[in-house]
Amino acid sequence: MDSIPSYLLPRGENISHLVIPLLVISFILLSISKYLNPSIFRSLIKLLFASKNFDQIIKEDLKLSSGSSIILIVNYFFTTTSCIFLSLYLTIDMGMYNLLLFAFLLPFGIVLLQSLSFWLIGWMSKEIKILSYPVYETLVVIEIIGVVLFFVSLVWVLNPNYSFLLFQIFIWLTLSGYIFRTLKSFLSVLQRGASWYYIILYLCTLEILPLLVVNYYVSENFIK
Repeated sequence: MDSIPSYLLPRGENISHLVIPLLVISFILLSISKYLNPSIFRSLIKLLFASKNFDQIIKEDLKLSSGSSIILIVNYFFTTTSCIFLSLYLTIDMGMYNLLLFAFLLPFGIVLLQSLSFWLIGWMSKEIKILSYPVYETLVVIEIIGVVLFFVSLVWVLNPNYSFLLFQIFIWLTLSGYIFRTLKSFLSVLQRGASWYYIILYLCTLEILPLLVVNYYVSENFIK
């Protein structure tokens, strides 16, 4: 029989008490969204691969301004925050609560910048109606990724030994969603008559450059 130690040993930081509430909120949001629109996940898949019938699906199956859609957008920020936090808490020099705030603000800022940049280019080119489609494409992608990342972060919390594999899955999903959304958005606006040089302007100045700046800032100031 093992003897009872005469003193307490220090335990490692337990981050589950920060991540699990996010997952609980995410599960509630997914449940509410499904309740409000039982076919929402099927409609999102149709929108993800839709091209010419994109407008028809939005009108008939799923309005991106509907309550169920907005709830999935909110869910994306909770699940992405969980994954970013789980990815960085061992490598970034920051307190846990500050890191949690950073993990929330990072995806929020990127999505906001991407959405506003399309509206800015649309205003400059006077093609704001056409260039609103990339915003819709962005919303569809992040709603779907938010659902997938719920399961990724749930498995991550329950199986921390697979952190490296789950980190790779998270990065792969994020990059795949970003590339898919970018290519599909460009194809969408080109099919609707937008000039190619506005696309180049957007890509160089308002999409790639901010991401490079964020990556450089994080690498220089936080990564050990």
